[in-house]
Amino acid sequence: MRIFGEKKEGVRYLTRCGVYLVSVCNQKVALVKTPLGYFLPGGGTEATESHSETLIRELLEETGCQITIGPYLGSAESYTTHYRHGPFHPVQYYYAGMIGSMVRPAIEKDHALVWLPVDEALEQMFVPSQAWAVSLAAANKTEASENAIHAS
Repeated sequence: MRIFGEKKEGVRYLTRCGVYLVSVCNQKVALVKTPLGYFLPGGGTEATESHSETLIRELLEETGCQITIGPYLGSAESYTTHYRHGPFHPVQYYYAGMIGSMVRPAIEKDHALVWLPVDEALEQMFVPSQAWAVSLAAANKTEASENAIHAS
């Protein structure tokens, strides 16, 4: 698991697990544009959900689209400050996949599905760990293959 930021002693972090889809096609990546910026589609897991159930639910809510879930890319955790929650510890799991056709209107009205060139997306993404996951997918790597390269 890749770690972003530094855990500060004595700080109580809100931990939240989330699952995100990294869909790269023709050197463009699918992102969700919100008033805060660009994010990977996906979100927090509900208590009894599997990763695939989370992805299906979140993508329907955010985009209204069906998805195909591909291989697991890797995971990351961050120590940061959330604009609403304060000290925040997101633990995020990333899967490659494809976004299919729209099957219903998106529920989240301030979310728009956009496709950005990978290089542009990497510069504009709001969450550094999500940008890392996009770079893995764009290079057709996984966290395990990246770790093997760093170990050699």
